[in-house]
Amino acid sequence: MEIDITSPVELTNALLQNMPVKRFFTEKFFGEEVHGTETIGVDIVKGTQKIAPYIGKLSEADTSIRDNFTTKHFPTYNIALKRPTNAIDMFKRAPGGNITYVGGPSDPSERAVALLQRDQAELANMVNRTIEKYAADALLNGEVVIKDATGTTLDTISFGRSASHTVSVGSITAWDNGSAKIIKNIDDWAGLVAQDAGITATDIVLGSAAANVFLEDSKVAKVLDTRNLNSGVVDLNLKANGGARFLGYIGGLRVWRYDEVWNNNGVITPIMPAKKVLVIGDAIRATVHYGLINDVKGGKFVTKMFSKTWEQDDPSIQWLLVRSAPLPVVEQADGVVCATVLS
Repeated sequence: MEIDITSPVELTNALLQNMPVKRFFTEKFFGEEVHGTETIGVDIVKGTQKIAPYIGKLSEADTSIRDNFTTKHFPTYNIALKRPTNAIDMFKRAPGGNITYVGGPSDPSERAVALLQRDQAELANMVNRTIEKYAADALLNGEVVIKDATGTTLDTISFGRSASHTVSVGSITAWDNGSAKIIKNIDDWAGLVAQDAGITATDIVLGSAAANVFLEDSKVAKVLDTRNLNSGVVDLNLKANGGARFLGYIGGLRVWRYDEVWNNNGVITPIMPAKKVLVIGDAIRATVHYGLINDVKGGKFVTKMFSKTWEQDDPSIQWLLVRSAPLPVVEQADGVVCATVLS
């Protein structure tokens, strides 16, 4: 497909048609919503388990009040990445390409387009990894802390999760002591999700260290259902998924180990902390909200991601930019329990 690399509309359309694959948390637990505003209104939902009462003969109906949500307004912040390409870059071969000299299989303009497409995909992948990291933070902490490249905090956005849904390591929940009650802990946390959010827990997500202890526990080994893994008959949605590996079923819940990482200024950091466990229901209301992208050259874009190019003359460089304004929000804040299980 030929595209005009100077047109933000064509570049953005090409980007959206070739969006990178989403990662585990954003694929499995988050929906998407695109907004035409920079500030978004979100309904934060609490569970309701009220029942409908009977009434006496000839009595009027009981009044039901909508009291299980509050509307909050959150600002959205932009992610903006740019990458330069100079004339020398246009003559370089792509990784894996044929080793040729100038006058090879493509001219500089063709190489420039191919390089731009590759760079655009790489920058979009970086944006997606950022969204996944912040989606994980929303589930783990009940809030997201927006930081810039220097680590400076720009904003803290809290979703009002109940304190009981964040469990610290202790004598009852320490999985690395001799009297660990892993299965009971998981059952208790699944019950808490049902009690406070009104949804059924469906999944357990384990950090690497928690997964090791979990699999080594003798009681877990007796009840962990791995027949799908052993038989090779694995449902499509249970295959390795965006950095997560399916380990089996326990108590009717799917068990995942999540090893995806992000590069924090040269420090490789797990997206799912090694000692933590999430118990979550896949019916949870959670959304990646995309705010308005306001670009002087391109105009106002109501889209998940935006892309444009421009040139500078001295030194002679073509710039590529990819921009997005995502905000992962857990509207049903009590639909997850996050526990630290190792000291």
